[in-house]
Order: sequence, then structure tokens, then C-alpha cells
Amino acid sequence: MSCLNVDVSKFENVQDSSNPVHVNLIEWICDESNQSVIRELRTLSGDDYKSSKKQLPGITPSGAFNKRSESGLIKHSGLIQFDVDSKDNPVNMDELKYKIQHNPFVAYLSYSTSGNGLWGLIPVKHPERHKSHFRAIQQAFRNAGVSIDPAPSNVASFRFRSYDPDPYFNHNADVFHYLIDKIPASSNGRDNRTKVEQLISKIQANRIDITEGYEKWLKIGFALAEEFGESGRIYFHQLSQWHSEYDTAECDEQFDNCLNSNGQGITIASFFGICKDFGVTLDTNHAYQKDRVLQGDTKSKVSAPYGMNPYTGEIFDERGYPADWDFHLN
Repeated sequence: MSCLNVDVSKFENVQDSSNPVHVNLIEWICDESNQSVIRELRTLSGDDYKSSKKQLPGITPSGAFNKRSESGLIKHSGLIQFDVDSKDNPVNMDELKYKIQHNPFVAYLSYSTSGNGLWGLIPVKHPERHKSHFRAIQQAFRNAGVSIDPAPSNVASFRFRSYDPDPYFNHNADVFHYLIDKIPASSNGRDNRTKVEQLISKIQANRIDITEGYEKWLKIGFALAEEFGESGRIYFHQLSQWHSEYDTAECDEQFDNCLNSNGQGITIASFFGICKDFGVTLDTNHAYQKDRVLQGDTKSKVSAPYGMNPYTGEIFDERGYPADWDFHLN
């Protein structure tokens, strides 16, 4: 069955927040009854466009509601929407659409109401952790140099009626299972994260296996789980992948065990020590920048502050991200 065959709530317009009607998502996005209205809308600008757009009907793609608010959620659809605005992404939208639709997590992709941006849907594994999934989706796009609107982090986010003569459907899209939870504030947590990412970047670039031997692998897992919690999981994959017997499921299971243990007194200092044993050390002549131009790149790209990676088990590039997720815009 299609991951898009779910019920969502329809509202008469953006001002209507308390009189929803449940509709089937596929039927809604395939309905072209407002096509002429939207074509006319796209000829407008300024206040005329804004006021006319406000009269369009819309839906809450992430679920069915009894009122349009987070507290009004009846049932999550299992989908999270993303919105790519042209003002935040000064690129050719036709080309970007073509590239995004080749990502296996994207179930639906269409032009937005204005015709100048894009919106789409991604199925998620843990609908009850909507915001954590959205942070991960936002970071994955950011890794690729694409900015998405933060509004859909709210499960009740509204989506105006739109029209696209050539929408993209993937009824069997891969389920996005990564999460980014809020990181507890600490005096040295950000510094340690920066250091870990710098070391991992060097390990990735040189394809160094620092996980040889079960005890060393376990110690690395404990260190990352103790310091970063769930957000350390992707670091564990990035480090483990270079071992000849790397298995994604086994790696996930091992990190689960590390999270559920008390860490055995192992801290992030143990990880730094293991890196040093393999000759992987921190730079001392310059600060490691999170927003940096990568060697050989022509554009500045934002690296993942939480090491987020939307895949497991894929081949990572020199930055520690899977190459297949990148939408190269040059």
C-alpha cells in the first residue's frame, strides 16, 4: 500500500483552524479542481498575491486533527512535509526538483503554490517523535546546501493547495529513521562535538579503521553514547564502517547496548586517546570551522553540527556524509 494513502485534515483556508474535514491525502494532491485558480494566483504579486493565497484551502499533511494545533492531533499520517523556498535557495528549481526526487526517502514532490518553490513529503519511522525527525531532515538538506522552511517542525503545519503538471510520486519510499534530539547544554559539549567531528573528518578522508578489536570498538561506542547520547549513533557508524566486517544492523545494536548501559566510566577522553594511538590528532594551528569551504569545492557548505546522516550503511564521502544524499548544485 502507498505510504501516501493516509487520512489528513482539510481546512477551508489558513484562517480556518477549527472546522477540519478528513480527506485522503492521495486524492487531495491529485485533485486539480483548483488548477485555474492557482494559475491565476501565480500571475499576481505583492499584497494581491498574499490576500488571494489566504483564501485557498489547505491540509495538514502530517495528520488528522480536530483543530489545527499540535494538541489537536488525532492521528499522525507518518509523513513530514518539507518546503524549499526560492528566496532561501537561489538556484534553478527545475534542476533542484529533478535532483531531490531521486532521493529514496522522498515520497512526493511538487511545485508549491507560488510555482517558485517546492514542497514534498517524507515517511518517518517514529511519528511520535515528529520534531526530532524534522531536525534530522532539515540537517540532511542543510548538508546538501539546501535550506528548508522550519515551519513543518510543527506537526499541525498548514499546506496550501497547489498545482504541478508533473508531480513526483514514490509510493514505496524508504522510511526515514534518523532523529536529532535536542542536545543538553553543557560547558564543554559543543567543544567536544567540534573536536570529534574534526577527528572523524580526518578518519573518513584517510579511511582509517580505529575500531580493530571488540574491546576498542565497545569503548568507542561507550564514549560516544556517554558524551552525545542518541546523536552519537551516526558518529559510531562513520567510525565503524571502515572495518572489514562492518554491518549496519550489528552496529546499531551495539550502540543501543551502549546507550542502555552506564558507560562503564568511559568518557570521550577514551575516544580522543584511541584516535591519538592511530596518529589522528586535532589541528593546533587553526580553529575547526563548522561553516567551511571544503577543499576542492566552489561553494561554502554547512557541515552537520550533530554529525547527522540520513542513511546507515552507505559509503560516506570525505566529510563523513553519504554521497548519494547530496544534491550537487554546481
